[in-house]
Amino acid sequence: MVGNADQNHSKSTSDDGPKIRIVSSPQSVPVYLCVIRFAKNSTGQLEGGVANCPQIQLSGDSERSILQQGVTLFKSYIQAELVAGRQPALLDPLPDCPAEVQERFIPVHL
Repeated sequence: MVGNADQNHSKSTSDDGPKIRIVSSPQSVPVYLCVIRFAKNSTGQLEGGVANCPQIQLSGDSERSILQQGVTLFKSYIQAELVAGRQPALLDPLPDCPAEVQERFIPVHL
């Protein structure tokens, strides 16, 4: 016997979902933009760096490994600068990105 789907499912109009209790006001979370640029070298490996933090250089076998390295090192740099009481020195504006270079913009929350 085939039943009507509307008869088998009832909809609740009351708000019986989970309740969230607010215990404090929202906190501001700093967000920094990590700009990673990379390209293949003559051996097929990827090389690049964090464009707005040029002391961070990267190399890897895949885009994923480059991005993971870049975000990890960028986050460590930002945290170290903030702990030391300094504002992180990030390039702004960025130099132009060459056409053969891939560029990724990644927001990093601390």
